[in-house]
Amino acid sequence: MGGMAWSAAPVERTEKLVGTDSIMTAVAKLSGGNFGAMSVCTQLFARGAEIDPKGIPGFGPLLLLDSLHIYGSRIWLLYKDICGEDVVMTLACLRGWQLGIINQRDLIKAIDNAEGGNRAHNLDLPAILAAVKEQLGDFGNAPVPQSTPQPEPQPLPLLCGLAEAPSTAEAEQPQPSPGLEIDRVINLD
Repeated sequence: MGGMAWSAAPVERTEKLVGTDSIMTAVAKLSGGNFGAMSVCTQLFARGAEIDPKGIPGFGPLLLLDSLHIYGSRIWLLYKDICGEDVVMTLACLRGWQLGIINQRDLIKAIDNAEGGNRAHNLDLPAILAAVKEQLGDFGNAPVPQSTPQPEPQPLPLLCGLAEAPSTAEAEQPQPSPGLEIDRVINLD
């Protein structure tokens, strides 16, 4: 093996995004169906401009992921294991690479370690964030979004043309069988 780092997911060498991609196709291409990666891409797309006012709004962070050849579960590992589920820090790593603060090899090595179950890495995240802020000024000054209460999940209707599922109230109340009612009438005489 001679000192080569092993990676479960091969690093792709060509970018996936094209100028005609919509947000849906871009997220689908980058995430490769990984739900965590979809969530991260959506957050980067939605919050990128407020976190990084000098960056390219919308697609900018997604283009950085594509240029770095970070796809699928590797996006989730960068966000969750390397950056501690912090979208500002994730974008700081991407912009840090673009600004020459961190090199691609070190970023990929950290992701490879996380992929192998080792969350330890040599990235000095506070220093990367500070250097990005120093070069960009107002990077990361966006307010943290407050979580909003989610509505209660509603039961899904049954599929395949079957009758609609009974509501919870109907399902809890036992319904007498017509046969039993007839027996009661007959037994009373």
